[in-house]
Amino acid sequence: REQGTWGDNLTLQAMANLMMGPIWVITDSVHETSGVMKINPIDAVSPEEWDEPVYVVHYGDRHYEATEPAPEGIKPEGIKPEP
Repeated sequence: REQGTWGDNLTLQAMANLMMGPIWVITDSVHETSGVMKINPIDAVSPEEWDEPVYVVHYGDRHYEATEPAPEGIKPEGIKPEP
């Protein structure tokens, strides 16, 4: 995609596959009761080979935002890495 264009779930899946790591979408959607939608790379990539998750925010049913790393020593509450 070009700079300034919108992406969707298919775009996020493609990015997870290319980066060989999960993308966690923090969302306010009523369809995600946990508040986190996890997009994992395709099954051909073993979870042991995955990079750390990338976090993005989704709100308003149509808008994604980038996130910034939390300051040193602060961890997001309620979001735990999968084993």
